[in-house]
Amino acid sequence: QASSIAGRIVWHGPVFDAAALDAHYRAASLFVYPSLAEKGETFGLAPLEAMAQGCPALVSDLDCFRDFIVENCNGFVFDHRSAAPECVLAARLAELMDGGERLARAATQAHATAAEFSIERIAAQYLCDFETLRDGM
Repeated sequence: QASSIAGRIVWHGPVFDAAALDAHYRAASLFVYPSLAEKGETFGLAPLEAMAQGCPALVSDLDCFRDFIVENCNGFVFDHRSAAPECVLAARLAELMDGGERLARAATQAHATAAEFSIERIAAQYLCDFETLRDGM
């Protein structure tokens, strides 16, 4: 299966410039984040950053990604716990690389989802939580 998608995948090394990183996300059809950190991921910021630029993500089936990835809506999930996770990932990649309209719909939804996690919105939630705690004392 890897041969069917070999020429359509670009492997980028680390990108430390924020504007360049955003440009990569905007140009990409899919951001792939195959984490095996069952207990090591806290929130999964990298996929959300990609989503903020309209790039849907394919992520491992970790709890931290369930806060914002909805399978086949704004992103995609693969079973990293399977007996052969690399085969499952390759199959998902092959399936998604042929899904232009599907990826386009997911990109629109991904961008909308990421807006729910804006600094302004999260800050307002924190302030509301702090007020609730203060008023309860």
